[in-house]
Amino acid sequence: STSNPPTMPASRLCVGHSDSLYDRIYNLVVQTERYLDLSSLSPWDGRFLAAMRNAVTFLHHTGRAIQIRIIFGNPRANFTCLGVADDLLRDVNTSATSLRVSVGSWLSARGLTHLDPSWNHAKIVAVDGRVVLQGGHNMYTYDYLTTSPVLDASMVIGGPAAVHA
Repeated sequence: STSNPPTMPASRLCVGHSDSLYDRIYNLVVQTERYLDLSSLSPWDGRFLAAMRNAVTFLHHTGRAIQIRIIFGNPRANFTCLGVADDLLRDVNTSATSLRVSVGSWLSARGLTHLDPSWNHAKIVAVDGRVVLQGGHNMYTYDYLTTSPVLDASMVIGGPAAVHA
């Protein structure tokens, strides 16, 4: 979807076989009133990043005070949390926003425990404890939106299950 102020409808841009996935994510994120929790193996790229950035820009234009918490696993350490925040907030006037964005990553260290390293691998979009998209989709354009996409399943749930997600 395009990034328009709340008074203008977004234009649908989904034209590929799996593009509805990032459109679904966009439509969930823009529903946020107070809290948005996002979790993924690593940062979004390509069209997923554009959809997430457009949704956050939309939230900025609402003027709502929203806490956005983002956690990534960090198996390859090919990103910085500040870089993720900068990419996400590229189109937001950060000196005049009510959004509070926190980005973190976590990877256990070999040698600190008897276990092999581990990292967050959850894929969650949780909106206000009301609705959650959860499943197996990493938000990678090449893997999911090109000629031979990875087949994963994700689902949207609401009610008591969403409260505890």
